[in-house]
Parts: sequence; C-alpha cells; structure tokens
Amino acid sequence: MKKNKCIILIIGICALILGYTTFNFITNSRKHLKEDNINTNATDKDSKEKEINTKAEYIDAEELNANEYNQEFIKTLQYNNLELGETKIYIPKVESVNNISIKGNYPYLGLTDVEEIIDKELEYLDYFIEEEFKEEELWDCTHVISFEETRKQIDEGTYFNENKRFPGLVYGCMDDEQPYSYAHVYEDFSTIWFDRGKISNVLNEEMIFPENRCEIIKKYEINDELDDEYQLLNGSITIREAIDFVENYLNNCMPYEMSKDAQIKVNQVNILEVNDNLYILKFLATRNYKGINFEWGGFAFDCGKDDYYLKDRGFAYMIETDMIDKYLAYANGNTDTIESTGEIKKVVTPKSALDIVSEEIGSNSIYKVSKIELAYRNEIINGVPAEGTEYVGVPCYKITCTNSLDERETYFYVEMETGNISYDSIKGM
Repeated sequence: MKKNKCIILIIGICALILGYTTFNFITNSRKHLKEDNINTNATDKDSKEKEINTKAEYIDAEELNANEYNQEFIKTLQYNNLELGETKIYIPKVESVNNISIKGNYPYLGLTDVEEIIDKELEYLDYFIEEEFKEEELWDCTHVISFEETRKQIDEGTYFNENKRFPGLVYGCMDDEQPYSYAHVYEDFSTIWFDRGKISNVLNEEMIFPENRCEIIKKYEINDELDDEYQLLNGSITIREAIDFVENYLNNCMPYEMSKDAQIKVNQVNILEVNDNLYILKFLATRNYKGINFEWGGFAFDCGKDDYYLKDRGFAYMIETDMIDKYLAYANGNTDTIESTGEIKKVVTPKSALDIVSEEIGSNSIYKVSKIELAYRNEIINGVPAEGTEYVGVPCYKITCTNSLDERETYFYVEMETGNISYDSIKGM
C-alpha cells in the first residue's frame, strides 16, 4: 500500500510541476488585466518603454540608504483612497539599484553529456537520502518515466526523440520498513526539492505542506522583532538564529554549484504549531541581488500574470535547530547568470510611489495597503527551458493592497527608474 501511495505522490508531484512549467512558459506576449475602477493606461504600456513619469519625485539612489522608511514614515502620509494604518514597510539598505538580465544555464554547468548530468543529479539525491540508495526507486521527472526506462531509452538512442530536455531525477522512499524521504532535482538545478522526512514522521503523514495539518499561529517579516524563541524537537531557537541558519545553509551548504550573482534571503517566517511544546518554522525564501529581493510567490501560480513574470518560490521548514528538514524551491535553485544592464542613479521616492498608486486607482474605491517593499519583477523573454530561460528584471516598489469593494488582493508595481505603474491580482476573486 505504501509503495502505491509513494508512486502516486511522485507522479503527481512531477505532473504538477511540469504542468506549472508548461503553463508558465506557454507564451511570451504580454496580457493585461483591466478593472472598471482602475485607470489602465499605464498598465497597458509596453514594459520596455522608458518614458519617465515627470510628475513623480526622484532622489539619488544613495538617499534610499540615508533615509528611514518605517512606521513613523507611514504615519506622515494620508490619502482619500489608500488606508495606511497597518501597513508594513520594507525599504532595505541596498548596494545599488540596477536593471538586470537573467539567463538560465541549461543544462547544469553547461554539460552536454547525459551521463555526466545524471551523475551530478544522483550526487544531489544521495546527499539527502539517508537510507540505502536504490536505483529502482528513481524516477525521471522530465519525462515522468522510471529511471530504468530512462536508461533504456538513452542506450537505444530514443530518449530525445520527442522531448529535447535532459532527464531530471526524483527519489521517493517506497520501502514499508523505512521512513518516508524524498528528493527531486531538475536537469538545470533550477528546481530543487528535498524532504528528510522528520516532519512527515512526526505528523505521521507523507505530505508536501505541513500547514495542511498544523495551524499557522504567527508570521514574522524580516524587519519585525526576531528574538522570540520557539521549541523544536531538539531544543529552542530564536527567529533570528533560525533565519541565519537557513540562509547560511541555502547559500553555502547545498550539494551543487550555485551562482555567485545572487544570495538566497529569507523574507518571512511562519510559525506552525504541532502542540503546546513543539513548533515547525516555515521560511519563505527568495534570491536577492545587491540588496533587492526577487519577487516571491506562493506554490501555486495564482495571479493573473504569473505566466508572464517569474516569481521565486522557495519554502524551507525546520523542526530541529540544526537542520532544514524540507526545502521546496521552484525557480530559485540559484544557478542562473544575473547581470546588470545599467545602474539606476535616480529613483522614485517611496512617497511618490504611493502618490502614483493613489492617482491610478481613482476615487471609486478604497484600497487597504498591507505592505510596501522593493522587489525585482522579472518578465519572461524566452520561456524555452531547453534553450536557457531569459528574463528582464526591473526594480519596483511592490505595493500590496486589498480592494475594499471585493476584497481582492492586488499588487501595484511602480518602477523605481521611470515611475511607470502596472498591477496584478489574485485569480478567482
């Protein structure tokens, strides 16, 4: 029974990721959402235009580091159509502000020999699988076939007949006498998963997300008070200590060669309660380039423009103080090449970004602003994985709001260089 469950789990996860990948890369043209109560003129402009919003206020980029943008700053602002009372603001100290290009390296390390790629993937899987490694429990997540069939097709010269992509590998424990464990890697190491099984064993259920069983009792942003302490299986740890551990592990301890262009950063920590004396820490992780995070998204592609913009999707879970038990990462395995295409010397002020949003939404509704942050919004230029995916990254003020009329969560993006505005919103609302 357990073997059948694991086979279904593996095939289901592979199909889910492949489905999302196909959906995300299905086209490179832009699509624009429209709402009756939002002025869509700015939204409908081509993102490659560099027209400057002359009404916006600009400052030298260095001044972002010289000023304090916090709750006191928010209290000085007032709008008829924006509620700012509980707004969280995260304007970090940045090394520089840049337009960037992102290029996927396909396959991993530029290798062209399929056996070399498979060997690298097997090394990755073996690093996270504690039990005796068994090739019969391997699956090819690119073609969704058994590893035995992959080997057969490679030997026969038929593997690349229809699907030009190299094999990616997934391993799932299917032995009734051994605990659950799982590891998964794409052929370019852009999508990497591992699950040591400790959380699943404690909860007595093989699952992707522990929050399906455990309540999230608190969420921490990275500029909140981080000295709160929580009890894990082998001791207690503060949120700050846990963030330092996770960031060090994901940047310096992973068993493959990562890009040096960006660092993985935690941008939120959720606390899941197992019981009164045991908690699970969930970390939302994204890449960071010279002080600015890549836009982060949830596991599902749940926004209207998710098929045109790349979002990093990284989840790390801890139930022990000295180990990440589970890591699910779509798009931020951090193997891409990232380059600046031009440093931006003058940027729109945070206040002016809010002014622009207020002007765009008009007077027909009120938006409650929950968060203001800096983020790279990465537009897909070439969505063909086998050619190396390409993106153009634009630094923006990302302003998260809720529409008071329909409770729709909406994201406004004000480009830091131009003051141009676009937006996206949650589907199905």
